[in-house]
Amino acid sequence: MKKNVLFILTIILCLFIVGCNVSPKQSDGILYDISNDEAYVKGIGTCIDTEIVIASQYEGKKVTRIGARAFENCNSIRSVKLPNTIVSIDLNAFSNCVLLESIVIPNSVTKIKDNAFSGCVILDDVKLSNSLEEIGYGAFEDCKNIENITIPNKVISIGNYAFNNCSALTKVEMGERVTSIGNYAFNNCSALTKVEMGE
Repeated sequence: MKKNVLFILTIILCLFIVGCNVSPKQSDGILYDISNDEAYVKGIGTCIDTEIVIASQYEGKKVTRIGARAFENCNSIRSVKLPNTIVSIDLNAFSNCVLLESIVIPNSVTKIKDNAFSGCVILDDVKLSNSLEEIGYGAFEDCKNIENITIPNKVISIGNYAFNNCSALTKVEMGERVTSIGNYAFNNCSALTKVEMGE
């Protein structure tokens, strides 16, 4: 009897471990392309997922960036998970994704380019990459639901209008290496009451 119980418990434990290590299923239908020997996300394609999971490889090449306007105006997307091969989120990549609530930005990302998330009006769960160096023009403009943002220590520049009209933003923790904050970067952040500067 004890052996049977031990056997059953072992099976349950193995299933639990395997289940915990299963990666999220990659979204089907996403358009990828290859440029300069690296793959990138080109567009939504025929994908109908509301929770987008980007592949780490395409035709044997690492997927290193989300291309310009790849998901612009995709009104059904609610969350996005990026692989740790992504180094750049390009121009308007997710702009005006009005139902986007959260995105996992891996520590491989060094650049969030102009207007990458502008107009994502209910986006509220944003954790920036620890490797991030550049936040582009209007990158999070009109993201009216973000309440707190931590600028990682490697960020050097924050572009013009980067967080313009982030009306729910109450607290900003600024990284220690920021040397350039663009014009109107935090314009119309009417709820902002606390900015902590890195030492």
